[in-house]
Amino acid sequence: MAHPPVPLTVQGEARVFGHDPAAVTLQVVPRTTGWRAGRALRWLAAGVIVAPVVAVLPPHAPWAVAAGTGGVVLALRKWGERFTLVGLEGSCPRCGAPLVHHGSTPLKTPHSTACEGCGNPVALHVDLSDVEAG
Repeated sequence: MAHPPVPLTVQGEARVFGHDPAAVTLQVVPRTTGWRAGRALRWLAAGVIVAPVVAVLPPHAPWAVAAGTGGVVLALRKWGERFTLVGLEGSCPRCGAPLVHHGSTPLKTPHSTACEGCGNPVALHVDLSDVEAG
């Protein structure tokens, strides 16, 4: 049984328009090419398998097209997931409340989250150019 990957700790900034940036620490899991390809192929296969099954439901073509398109879109999203955000430590630049991250999510550049204290959108900026994902 494979062991879960160990998260890496990287430094970044939390930015809110009109306020000075605040330092944040993110825990990210680098995703290998093999992991990304496997997850993408699973979604692609699911779309290919589900499309003919739902095509028997009237109206036939829209269901099949939607299933196939959904499989492709989700496969592309998994293929593009170079890093997964699993943890966040820092405070909101506007109100100082701790920033909270629940679960794991694909890390975007910049990554958007919301402050639970003031409700403002917070953009997380991190430079991952030095981190190898494989």
